[in-house]
Amino acid sequence: MASQVTNTSEEPENLRKIFLGGLNRSTTKDDLKTHFEQFGEVTDSIVILNTEKQSKGFGFVTMATIEETDKSLRENNCGSHDICKKKVEVKRAIPRDSNISAEATNQIFVGNLGTNITEEHLREYFSQFSPVKSTKVIKEKGGDKSRGFGFVEFEEPFGHHAVDKLAIMEKHTIEGRQVYCNKAEDRSNKEDNYYGRHQAMRGNPFGRNPGRSGMPGYYDGYGGGNYGCYGGARGGYGGGGYGGDPYGGGN
Repeated sequence: MASQVTNTSEEPENLRKIFLGGLNRSTTKDDLKTHFEQFGEVTDSIVILNTEKQSKGFGFVTMATIEETDKSLRENNCGSHDICKKKVEVKRAIPRDSNISAEATNQIFVGNLGTNITEEHLREYFSQFSPVKSTKVIKEKGGDKSRGFGFVEFEEPFGHHAVDKLAIMEKHTIEGRQVYCNKAEDRSNKEDNYYGRHQAMRGNPFGRNPGRSGMPGYYDGYGGGNYGCYGGARGGYGGGGYGGDPYGGGN
């Protein structure tokens, strides 16, 4: 039987933090707190300001529990929220120093499967996060032996939120074995074949430091196929102009 997630009394903040994009410039942190209190307890809210103390048009809310966070993300069929008469993008905040892409996808890469974890094991484990559309364990060419990695595709509309959550968690235990997750990347437009040109593991196989520093790692080794994984330096919502604190805040 696949392993289950164990709930703890102290849930990680990075799984309870929500990014809000496209805010009305007049929206305040109190407006955000009031809006999200309909989903549960709000422990923190912030609107990011520029040097002139004007809103940059984005902010963050932290809920008390992961369950309340998921509840808020499911609102409006997992779409935007109406806050201060404006449609606001709502998604789980991704720490800027992680190697997780900010781009949305409903597919996740799973590494370090060993040879005994099957597609049914993947389906059983990941179904507790969101309905699973398909699972795939990559096999050796011309054989039935697992190459030790695979992919899970989730049903939308919540699927891309589930992928964000799983990638932030990163480490999971399935059938007594620790596996690693990150967002899958559609590389069907690349020249490489399905298995990629560079199949050797290089560097720290699963650590995030290789991704942050741009060094090659496990994910790069299998990155040439239709679905590879992000291994280079990938900022979260703080990248590309959001700058500042670990989640992209600051002035």
